[in-house]
Amino acid sequence: MKKRLENDLKKIYTDVSMPNPINIQKTIIQVRREVNRAQHNGLTFWEFYFQQFGFIRKKIWIIQFAILLFCGLRLYYHPESIQVISLISSIAPLIFLSGITELLRTYTYGTIEIELSTQYTLSQVMMSRISILGLMDILSITILCIIVGANTTLHPYAIFLYICVPFMVTCFGCLWLLNRFKNKECNYYCFTLGIFIMVVVFMSTAFLPKLYVVSSLWIWTVMLAIAIIGSGMQIFKLVNSCNKKYDYINLTHI
Repeated sequence: MKKRLENDLKKIYTDVSMPNPINIQKTIIQVRREVNRAQHNGLTFWEFYFQQFGFIRKKIWIIQFAILLFCGLRLYYHPESIQVISLISSIAPLIFLSGITELLRTYTYGTIEIELSTQYTLSQVMMSRISILGLMDILSITILCIIVGANTTLHPYAIFLYICVPFMVTCFGCLWLLNRFKNKECNYYCFTLGIFIMVVVFMSTAFLPKLYVVSSLWIWTVMLAIAIIGSGMQIFKLVNSCNKKYDYINLTHI
């Protein structure tokens, strides 16, 4: 059996005709034309940017929709002020956490080398993801504010602060972690931090009620300003680290 297989293989390879040099040359020329055409007809940045929406997994949209639906139903049946504050403040970090996995995909699945071979740099890819996820979060927060405002008598500025402060603190903390742990474990660190913030905010409505009176809104304003500044610094640091560590070997620079 083995001998017959060897003879059959020899016969197959012996009968193979030599390739035509002219056809080989034509193939090479055709490949070069296709490569040149692809390089000249590359995506513009805005085409690349809008295509990134298609890479956001559908479950992110579903999770955010579920959060808004839950809040809407909860507020409809239980519009009491203290319960509303407890709900919206403690659930706000979930809006950010629902999309953090998309921001970490490069490091979670080890796709840095693949993304470096694309037309645009890693910092541009990262910034496009941050801005798209940010727009999604802003939309969700806006809808949540409208839902709360329509079902309660809370002041609009207070609603804005009670939602945005826990959200931005979570954002700041997760970006800080991402800048220090660019690996798969960062997912767990971020979710642990988010759950911790949710628990602290939920408990504060019961043990620190004075924090939720109108005269204490300045404290929330200060915390929001610090979180926004801190998040901006961490985003700048994240993009800058991409430039320093990886972008210098991007194929567009060769």
